[in-house]
Amino acid sequence: MGNSSDKTLPSKPTFIPVITGAVACFLSVLVVVIGSLKTGSLLIYVAYLCTPFAPIAGLALARATDIKGRSNNRFDIAKSDKVLKICSILAITGFLIAIPVMIEIANRFSQE
Repeated sequence: MGNSSDKTLPSKPTFIPVITGAVACFLSVLVVVIGSLKTGSLLIYVAYLCTPFAPIAGLALARATDIKGRSNNRFDIAKSDKVLKICSILAITGFLIAIPVMIEIANRFSQE
């Protein structure tokens, strides 16, 4: 019953933060491209929610999983490092995508 192999398994790094961050960035870029064609679209606010908040949340989740998992010697550090690297790139990309989104929102408020 009290066997050492019955210990709880470590949390495994997952690519879910990468996928959600990439989808959020893609949606934001799509909205910016479509929004530049359709003035007054409310989708720009969806883009504002998608970037940079979703990629940053994904990075925070990946970092928390990494910190928690490194205390276990069976944690896949290489996969976790890859997830963190991609999430960091997506977070930076999200900030860059957010710049035209914020400019568009600022322009809309300045015209009112």
